Amino acid sequence: KEYQTAIARYDGNVTAHNNLAIAYKQQGRRELSRKTFARVLLLDSRFALAYYGLGLLDDEDGNADAALANYSRFIVLAGRRYEDLQDKVRARIVQIRSAKEKQTKHKLRPQRDHYVP
Repeated sequence: KEYQTAIARYDGNVTAHNNLAIAYKQQGRRELSRKTFARVLLLDSRFALAYYGLGLLDDEDGNADAALANYSRFIVLAGRRYEDLQDKVRARIVQIRSAKEKQTKHKLRPQRDHYVP
């Protein structure tokens, strides 16, 4: 309610919008969280933490490509801020890329059990 009150007083408060999106995510209201993060980016397209929040949602939903895009945008926009979080995000990017690579290699291998000449 406090974030909603802050937003009602000044709709351009990106921090309040971002915190509201985090609260929605914690409540399990994922779609509302996603929409609120998108609102943050409409207000300020360079607000790094909104990209991180969207990356988390995409990652949890199994949307690797979108997660990678949002996490990467977070890294670029964060600059020298949030260094510990950036380290965690970089590690997660490596994990996602590794998993995608394994999936690609598995798909390219011929399945001998199913091979019919």
